[in-house]
Amino acid sequence: MKRTRNSYNNAHITAGVLSIAGCFLMAACPRTVMTGARTGIDLFMGSVLPTMFPFFVFVNFLNALGVPGRIGNVIQKPVSQLFRCSGVGGVILILSMFSGYPMAAKLVGDHVRNGEISVEEGKRILSFSCVSGPLFLIGTVGTAMLGNSFNGYLIAAGHYLGAFLNGLLFCHWILPRETMSDRKAIAGATGVRDRSLSEMMSSGIFSAVRSLIPICGFIILFSIGSSFLTTSGLLEFLPREWMKALIKGGLEMTLGCSAVSQLTDVTELFRLGLCSAIISFGGFSISGQSLSMLSDTKIKSSYFLCMKLCHGVIAFLLTMAFGLAANHFGFPGEPVSLIYGSDRTFVRVFGGLHTLLFSMGSVTALMILMGAVVLTDHVVMGISRKFKERYLKRKENV
Repeated sequence: MKRTRNSYNNAHITAGVLSIAGCFLMAACPRTVMTGARTGIDLFMGSVLPTMFPFFVFVNFLNALGVPGRIGNVIQKPVSQLFRCSGVGGVILILSMFSGYPMAAKLVGDHVRNGEISVEEGKRILSFSCVSGPLFLIGTVGTAMLGNSFNGYLIAAGHYLGAFLNGLLFCHWILPRETMSDRKAIAGATGVRDRSLSEMMSSGIFSAVRSLIPICGFIILFSIGSSFLTTSGLLEFLPREWMKALIKGGLEMTLGCSAVSQLTDVTELFRLGLCSAIISFGGFSISGQSLSMLSDTKIKSSYFLCMKLCHGVIAFLLTMAFGLAANHFGFPGEPVSLIYGSDRTFVRVFGGLHTLLFSMGSVTALMILMGAVVLTDHVVMGISRKFKERYLKRKENV
């Protein structure tokens, strides 16, 4: 007990000293702080908020309706055999692949806090479901940063297959085998609370806002840290440029991938591997966002960081292997036209599907659909209430 209290006090003392040092640094370098803060706010307002807020509201609405539990019952058997957890883990993986970080941590945190899954099962689910979205991998990193969508497909393949292997590693060899029964977890997840659709929608919106506030704070904080590293010259002591890019990616993955894309002293294959490793690890900014979603779940930060570090190493090796295979078999290096603007029939048929699945238009359509459902619920409930009142009055008169 004394050791635990001492370590607890030491951690608080260290945090206090670092906070005081941070205040002095910000007072001494206000221009650097303003630059980093503006970068973080621009990143949050321009990219994170428009994409994450609709997904958060939509997922909260689905959780209130009990949809993940029902789908989990369908995919229960394969998920339990692969990862020794309930079918809800497969649903969390699917939703996380569509929306990206830190959706998996939010869903796992909600389910653990509600008592629908155990802490051990939450750890298992995180090991394979904490992934980035395909739009960021293929569109932002592959096409916009590296100038070739095929590179994005290679990174995505290494990232997602790495998550699958990481899940097998942690679920079967690292984590203990004892956990609550899958039936009990599914039973808790499928229950729908006795609330109207409008109440579920309002609760989903408030929950999304509460979740996005700490995300904004972490992005701004680590953007300021990256700005300090750049302007202070601390990274100049590193002998290689890719090491500097890796340090930046360790803080914030978007800034790290951007720095990797500008490297000129390494091969294209190594750049792909570095981007895959940075995205799979997620950086301390993503880790901070995810851990804030996992508060009060007894899932330790050391476990989460170790799990993401393993994912980054596996993804790096897989992406390098896929790149070597692509070079050996002579796969096309410019398949951008297949998705991003060609006259071929393939694009007219499947390109529209790609846009529908991975664009803000699909999210907007879903939000409009949910709004229509809520409005219909109001109208139907109002009409049924009036009919019920008239029926009761007639019954009393009779």
